[in-house]
Amino acid sequence: MRNLIVAALMLLLAATTLFAQDALMKGAWDLGGSFSFTSSSGDLYENAAGDGLSSFGISPTLGYFFTDHLAVGALLSYTSLSQGDYSSSGFMFGPGLNYYLAQTGPGNPYGHLAYVIGSTSSGNGTTYKYSSSALKIGVGYLIWLNEHVGLDLNLGYSMDSSKETDPVEGDAVDGSAFGLGVGFKIFDY
Repeated sequence: MRNLIVAALMLLLAATTLFAQDALMKGAWDLGGSFSFTSSSGDLYENAAGDGLSSFGISPTLGYFFTDHLAVGALLSYTSLSQGDYSSSGFMFGPGLNYYLAQTGPGNPYGHLAYVIGSTSSGNGTTYKYSSSALKIGVGYLIWLNEHVGLDLNLGYSMDSSKETDPVEGDAVDGSAFGLGVGFKIFDY
């Protein structure tokens, strides 16, 4: 029985290795992204009026392999936050690169670089508008589930800048963020 289990695992690993061979080659496309929703309540998250905090985000990506293991693509993200009368929403868009290393185990490690720009609108009564930009770098591991689908585990670092543009021009404010992510990628070749 143990030999049968070991043989099945070896066959699965060999099949997974075959999946990655064509998906990361010149001419392939990848579609990926993530979705998030959070509803927070309790003293920690409520404002003075007792309103909870809700957020929603969606971040699709599209890439094309101009050469083996190197995908050039576009990122788009939309985020929305609300708490009582206060709301905020924003879009970010820009180019990105993913470079996939040779397969190790059931997947491929990769590096990621992107630069996105966008705008945010927020307020409760008075609307404030901001222009934003971010340089994003990260690493990840793509685990092959079949020949066209991979589970994407990643971590990243983002250097962000935002500047109020309306109703008055403001100074740029900088910050950084570190994040962990899980998503899926679909490959067509």
